[in-house]
Amino acid sequence: MLEPLNPQHFEQVYQILADSFPSSERRTYKGQKEVLNNEFYKIFVYQEKEKVHAFIAVWDFIDFVFVEHFAVEANHRNEGLGKKMLVELMENKQKTFCLEVEPPEKEIARRRIGFYERLGFHLLPFAYEQPAMQTTEKSIPLCLMSYPEELDKEKFNQIRNRLYQNVYHVNI
Repeated sequence: MLEPLNPQHFEQVYQILADSFPSSERRTYKGQKEVLNNEFYKIFVYQEKEKVHAFIAVWDFIDFVFVEHFAVEANHRNEGLGKKMLVELMENKQKTFCLEVEPPEKEIARRRIGFYERLGFHLLPFAYEQPAMQTTEKSIPLCLMSYPEELDKEKFNQIRNRLYQNVYHVNI
C-alpha cells in the first residue's frame, strides 16, 4: 500500500500538507523541498493511478521513527486509510515511534489522540514545544506520543533533544 514518494508527485503531497496543517505546523514550500535531501527524511504515499490520496512524512533515525506529518485527503478521510498506512509503517520499521499532537483541550485533539491510542500509542506527560517551522511563526505547545511503550523522562529528553537538533535545527 505505501510507496516511497516519487519526486514528480511532490506537488500533490504539498497540497495535502497545506490543506491539512496550518502554516505554523509546516515548512514553506521551499523548505519542504530542501528537507527531501536529508538522508533521514522520507515520505511514503498512498496513491491510485498517479493520484496521491495520503502521505506519511517521517524522520527514520537509527533508534526511532518520528512521524512529522501524516495526512489523508479530505475526501478520503474516515475510510480507515490512515490506520492501514500507519500500521503498515509500524510493522515495517519495528522501532520506537513518536509523533506530536495538540494537547487534549479540544474535541478534535482528543479524537486524534484516541485514534493513536487505539493503535497502541501513549500520550506522554512531559512538557513539549514544537519549535517554529517557519521564521515568521512561533513555537507551539504540543504533546508527544510514543509507541509501542510509554517513554520515561530520560528517553523522552533524548528524543526531544534529537528532534530539536536534527528536525528543527534548534541549539539546546
